[in-house]
Amino acid sequence: MAQRIPPDSPRRRAHALGLTALAVGLGALGCEARAPTTDPAETLLLPSCVAVTPAEVRFAAVGDVATLRAQPCGEAGPVTVVGLGLTGGASFAVDAPPSPWKAPSWGSEITVRFAGPAAAHDSLWLLAEGAEAPVRVALLGPDAGQGCPDPTVDGRPGRAFPLDVVALDGSSAQPGPGGAPIVTWQWAVLDRPPGSTAAVVEAVADPAWPQRGGLPDDPSTPQAALFLDLAGRYRLGLTVTDASGVQAPGPDCPAGAQYIVDAVPDAALHVQLVWHTPDDPDEADVDGSDLDLHLRRAGARWGGDGDCFYGNRAPDWPPSGAVGDPSLDIDDVDGQGPENINVDAPSAEAGHYEIGVHAFRLWVDPVGRTRPSEVTVRVYVQGTLSAAWRRTLDAQDSFWAVARAEVAPDGSLRVVPVDTVFDAPP
Repeated sequence: MAQRIPPDSPRRRAHALGLTALAVGLGALGCEARAPTTDPAETLLLPSCVAVTPAEVRFAAVGDVATLRAQPCGEAGPVTVVGLGLTGGASFAVDAPPSPWKAPSWGSEITVRFAGPAAAHDSLWLLAEGAEAPVRVALLGPDAGQGCPDPTVDGRPGRAFPLDVVALDGSSAQPGPGGAPIVTWQWAVLDRPPGSTAAVVEAVADPAWPQRGGLPDDPSTPQAALFLDLAGRYRLGLTVTDASGVQAPGPDCPAGAQYIVDAVPDAALHVQLVWHTPDDPDEADVDGSDLDLHLRRAGARWGGDGDCFYGNRAPDWPPSGAVGDPSLDIDDVDGQGPENINVDAPSAEAGHYEIGVHAFRLWVDPVGRTRPSEVTVRVYVQGTLSAAWRRTLDAQDSFWAVARAEVAPDGSLRVVPVDTVFDAPP
């Protein structure tokens, strides 16, 4: 199950010291922009999502043929498959179009023939264009994994929201027929959204500040927790071991439970910021780079009342009520992020919203050199990733005007790149 973080959580109170002074600095006038950038930000390929069904195939006999179907997740359009293959040897044969090929919305068929022996097992993998990791399907002969514990558990998390804490519970995993009882449960993150640092913990140390993590997962207990720090897809695995040392999945036990959690923003406009400083050996300490996400109304001043940022986390903008009002739901002050801003109901009166990133503090190495950070901004519209850009910021106090989200009279949104770097907040 997923636990929502209260909107008035104290995790929103970071940057409390020095806040007034910086807010004044952000409003300083007379800062001239650099010329429009001649080195444009990298436009990132929007990740594709493909599902393959069934997720596991057990063949009844040597020579049997199974048909799998690969198709885009949800209501997505055609997805390009850039790779497909088998992890192991010659026990299975795959018939599919040569890569790259497009899987239409209604799906494409993949046939697999089992050549034996009966105890053989393998894994078919399929990689979609833009995906961080392949989708895998377990292929099992009739005798594969006999006597192994079964790590399949009930209550798969499924769909959640960014910043949720997902509770994981492997207590319903079963020993193999006549096997010893299960004694360890090891949860692992197999895949996560680009830029995510999500890791399985035994339990979050402070539910109000879940991004601070918790104690490492204790394999002697079936329970664990995962903080969904970014929007996107998370793939989790569970490995169990019985009292006789038999592990599933393992060398002799191919079947393994995998769980998909889709963290989907529920706001109409969701803006996400992450960053990476390659030269910083410990990006999670207090000395890391600190980048700040901004979202302002058209015509407003960066750092003023019309700007949503750490110094104005939940502004009340006209018209009255929640329409058009943004909120900074997480403000990160170490060296990685994330930060995100949501607008539940964009206001046509606003005209458009402008997205910016301020290099509040770039990491300085032991000999006093400012080191660059790779900054990534992703914009989700109605829960779907609409645009993403990456740019390197290498100067203290620099400001990247990233994009604007234009609001039509009917409330629909269109994201347009701006991509201009300023020496300081303009």
